[in-house]
Amino acid sequence: MIKNLIAMMGMIALVNMAFSVAVEAKDKPSITLGVSYWGILDSEKVSSFVAGYEFQALEPLYGIKPNFTFMLGEHNIQYFALGGTKYFPLSDTLALGIGFSAGYLNKSADLGSDLEFYSRGILRYSISQQQKLRLEFGHISNAGISHTNPGSENLVLAYEYQF
Repeated sequence: MIKNLIAMMGMIALVNMAFSVAVEAKDKPSITLGVSYWGILDSEKVSSFVAGYEFQALEPLYGIKPNFTFMLGEHNIQYFALGGTKYFPLSDTLALGIGFSAGYLNKSADLGSDLEFYSRGILRYSISQQQKLRLEFGHISNAGISHTNPGSENLVLAYEYQF
């Protein structure tokens, strides 16, 4: 597992270098660390650690920030995903965001497929120019590509640091 994480971080660094040469940054790259509580609308609850990396905003793509997300939950549940996030400033310190990712879930029996899609709404509060707090409400499901598709909702509380 450590080798996979190191390889993914290396890939993230290479992709970020490519994006930073090609695009003018409006919203800088950031790393996110947090905790998540899955199954908030279900009978079975699972907590997890969340780590993510958001690249700088791509202005030609309406300011969408490509991202990588990793979640490690109880019972060694792992989710690796790539996607995008878009933020809409409400004030100097507050922004709303929406995000979508597609990824691999290693223990997919309950959700029906190894391929799972994660969509979320984000409330982001700026503590300073570089530090942010995020509250997310998300939904994960396989979008009907499997006969079993119960989906699950989560809440995430995370700290974000922009470089």
